Amino acid sequence: MAITVLPRPKSVTYFGGRIPGDTALTFQCDAALPKEGYTITLTKDEARVTFADESGNFYAQQTLRQLRAHDGSYPCLHLEDAPQYAYRGFMVDSARHMQTVDELKRF
Repeated sequence: MAITVLPRPKSVTYFGGRIPGDTALTFQCDAALPKEGYTITLTKDEARVTFADESGNFYAQQTLRQLRAHDGSYPCLHLEDAPQYAYRGFMVDSARHMQTVDELKRF
């Protein structure tokens, strides 16, 4: 079964089945994880979210929102994710959008 989560996590192991949405999730911080990283383990015996820092917690929450089905249940899985690169960037297309030098410096 394919899990549709954007952006795509580094690894997902699907166990089959679902757990109810009212299952109590355990959240814990683990500094050993990569910066902004997190793991989500959802099984019949365990519902745990482990994150490296507050950013990792935020991204884990967003992933949980995407995993939740319309009936409120979650798929049983183990998911691991962390940013691939330590930086974020964007492309500037000044030829198309005609930005001035001052506008580019503001970015």
